[in-house]
Amino acid sequence: MHSVNFEKIFLTVAILAPVGILAQTLEASLPPGFMICGDQIMDPAKGSKVRFWWGYHEMDPSRLFFVVAAKAKGYVGIGFNNREQMKGADMVLGWITSNGTVTFEDRFGSTDFASPILDKEQNVKLEVAKENATHTLFAWTRPAKTSDTSGQDWQINNEMIEVLWAYTDEDPIGAPAMHTERGHMKLNLVEKHPTLGKP
Repeated sequence: MHSVNFEKIFLTVAILAPVGILAQTLEASLPPGFMICGDQIMDPAKGSKVRFWWGYHEMDPSRLFFVVAAKAKGYVGIGFNNREQMKGADMVLGWITSNGTVTFEDRFGSTDFASPILDKEQNVKLEVAKENATHTLFAWTRPAKTSDTSGQDWQINNEMIEVLWAYTDEDPIGAPAMHTERGHMKLNLVEKHPTLGKP
């Protein structure tokens, strides 16, 4: 666990290239006080195009933060669930258009076979949105325990959960379309948290 309490951080996404490892660096700005608990390549068998970081704010540990970077120019999504599929998942979905317009939304997987719907309560706060010629990056915060009474938020506890990811190669027109690629990985997001990680 280490602090990222400085204004400029460099998040390196490792991409498997035919000739070896290509490092694509994305510059992002995070407010001071964020502590990284872990990071993970989410798709090692699919080209290592998605990397995910998680942690908390040292002044308010109940405020969790997440960063996702993907080799994609469309939308990027991250979801939390107790199953590998989308139905029931608490998700975020974001994209940046060619003119710089940012969309970042709290969504819910109402079915396995359609675009996730907008959550009735938007409980995420976008901190950073960056895109370059090859990659898209989002950083956001949310409470570990939200006040959402609709059942559309995942209450994050000291346990393994399915972290879902998806991306597209092009920005959506209208409702977000079918993903270009998707996957999932079991992770414990608060195992190293100073309070939530305690037995």
